[in-house]
Amino acid sequence: MFSLRAVVAGATLALAGVAQAWHTEYPPCLDPFQPYVAAGCFQDGVPGNSGSALIYRSGQNQYNMTVEKCVAECKGNGFRYAGLKYYGVCYCGSTVGGAQLSDDQCSYPCTGNSSQTCGSDNALNIWQDPTFKTTNLGGVVTNLPGTVQPIAGYKPNGCYTDNSSKGRALTWPMDIDGSKMTPTTCLTACADQGFPLAGLEYGGECYCGNVLANDTVKADVGDCNVPCNGDSTLLCGGASRLSVYISMDLLSLQPCGWTPSNSASSSVSIQSSTSTTSASTSSVSSVSSSSSSSVVTSSTTTLSTIVSSSSSSSTKTSAVSTTNNNGPNPP
Repeated sequence: MFSLRAVVAGATLALAGVAQAWHTEYPPCLDPFQPYVAAGCFQDGVPGNSGSALIYRSGQNQYNMTVEKCVAECKGNGFRYAGLKYYGVCYCGSTVGGAQLSDDQCSYPCTGNSSQTCGSDNALNIWQDPTFKTTNLGGVVTNLPGTVQPIAGYKPNGCYTDNSSKGRALTWPMDIDGSKMTPTTCLTACADQGFPLAGLEYGGECYCGNVLANDTVKADVGDCNVPCNGDSTLLCGGASRLSVYISMDLLSLQPCGWTPSNSASSSVSIQSSTSTTSASTSSVSSVSSSSSSSVVTSSTTTLSTIVSSSSSSSTKTSAVSTTNNNGPNPP
């Protein structure tokens, strides 16, 4: 059986609102990975709605952007989709909140490679990571208004510490009504945006992410003892404690740094990356980081881990830099 390496988090729009625009941004994936495939040209959001089709905007330099760089950024941050807009603004997400358009609606050349296409004013060229386990393989997971995503196989994973000096364990808070909070409410919001991890805290707070981070460790189950505001018969974390749920269906089967393993364990292991090699286009419709045509530098990073079905009670993390989600302005 293969081991699953935990990957890193980005921002998200919630089922009933918008996630706050702060996050931990990790370096691009510099290890070889299975090529992303072209998914097409998509409307950037819904007319009349200010939200973007992909919820994480990269802080990478948009004035020297290529498809390879954006794909590596999204892979390193654990997202299923990479999108390029307006000559080189890179976005990532786990669902696509926009309708598919004809390919000629995405016609702007990329700032870092004029032979590649980087969307247009209001449209994104989107690339898809094929290594995710989904119920709709071969299609783009859309998140248009009025659609409802199932609560994708989340299972309780225990009680964890939160709000350390280095930040939140799950960095994407959901803007939903805390007075009516239940596990179902939170899991629905996280599933709606494709996040594999969901956490509830202090009776009425909901957080999502792709990995537990920031010095998070497993706590005594009795520390998660606060009743849910929306159903007092259920527990929703505690003071600086998260009741964590994980959906294996929403994890990449081959996250950044993945290597085949003969181990029968289903736990997630640590990955450290020190390479400075970037990606090159392997075909017209697929992009990976397996062969180098340029250089993308990154500092060494050790990704956090979470154990889904073993008896281990520790979660290892490393210090990372935090940024906001504003990014540079389009040219």
